[in-house]
Amino acid sequence: MIRIVVCDDDVAAAENLCNRIYENTSDKYRPDVFTDAKQLRNAVESGNTYDIAILDIEMQDVSGMELAQIIRESNPDTLVLFVTDYLKYAVDSYELGVYRYIPKNELDTRFAPALESAIRKVQQKRQSIILTDTNNGVVHLLYEEIVSLRKDTKNIYVYPMGKEPVRIRESITNILAVLPDDMFAQIDRGVIINLHQVISYTDDRVTMKDGSCFVVSRSHKSEVRKALQQAWRNSL
Repeated sequence: MIRIVVCDDDVAAAENLCNRIYENTSDKYRPDVFTDAKQLRNAVESGNTYDIAILDIEMQDVSGMELAQIIRESNPDTLVLFVTDYLKYAVDSYELGVYRYIPKNELDTRFAPALESAIRKVQQKRQSIILTDTNNGVVHLLYEEIVSLRKDTKNIYVYPMGKEPVRIRESITNILAVLPDDMFAQIDRGVIINLHQVISYTDDRVTMKDGSCFVVSRSHKSEVRKALQQAWRNSL
């Protein structure tokens, strides 16, 4: 279950945000609701964690900026969405790693796509694959942490971020079939990349977050470009 929290000291505004969540998720998600920022701060400091936090910024006693920092200190993976009338905080909010900044006068057009994107991102972080390493037995990896998969003569090496590669005995075709196609793309005969781990794509070369670089083969250029564009579009 994805845990969502809403905090706005304007009761009507908080109710409006909750109704929008119900409408856009067919009542699948029931958020925790706070109209007192201090109560949410106390809840987080007592151990409550959330996957998505939807916050006003200007509130009495504790600001949304302070709340965002406290929430992300308790769970760095929490996606924070600011919903506010005050555009002057936009730059500071990005420095806090805020996922979305939504002006209240644009809720009708921007809230639903932002919520959908946040939910999809949380779901993707939880997707995983179980592999059988030829050296170390069964290995459980989240899709999100896999940077690339590279084939040599007999094996595929799976490269997770910050971990030792996992060696599996499998074909590129078979492994590609079980990976989500909105996250992974084949860029060459023996290379699959995680689209979410790409930081740049220039001159037919992709650079990954772990510093590795790959040349995209001519036969895969068009497909990879489209896949990256869609992945980046979905992250907005």
